[in-house]
Amino acid sequence: MFRKPLPLQDEDIEEILDEESEFIAALDMDMNQLASFGFSKLQTELMIHLKGVYEIEKDNEGFELPHEVCEVDYIADTFKWRPAMLLQSRYTITQSMAYYAFWLQHESLRTDKPLSRDFHKVGWFERRISWFLELMDVMEVTADMLEESMGSISVTETRTEKINRRKTVKSFLEAIQKARNKNQGRETG
Repeated sequence: MFRKPLPLQDEDIEEILDEESEFIAALDMDMNQLASFGFSKLQTELMIHLKGVYEIEKDNEGFELPHEVCEVDYIADTFKWRPAMLLQSRYTITQSMAYYAFWLQHESLRTDKPLSRDFHKVGWFERRISWFLELMDVMEVTADMLEESMGSISVTETRTEKINRRKTVKSFLEAIQKARNKNQGRETG
């Protein structure tokens, strides 16, 4: 039947406590370092972390989980089936960034509409473009890759308006190029 597990030995307990203490010390050190960073540096660190997560996802691209997984319920002595999280195959960061870029540009083009006037404060679009350019650099997404992915977005209208996909894509690419030129001008001037 079911056996009661043996108690841990004292040396096993000490080893576990030592490992946990080392982990806590390393975590404290990381937290202290991050606490000393300003917002801009934290934002960059987040992007670098996201790049690492994306690289792991990309490396596991061919790996597919079944739709359901089986777990053993030791107490009831039965099997239980539960849905498994399916990983998105052929996931690309470019697709996600393209959707955000499309939305961002669409919102920017709507600034003259009465419903969205209060939504857009001074610098709203420029701050997001600056952040987006940094993310593009970290994730190694080029404007050409973005253009191709944005061009495949099939949104043509909302409840209140028609969407010109080509105009949205073209104006976003112009906006990021303008921002890049402005940033390069600051660096050289």
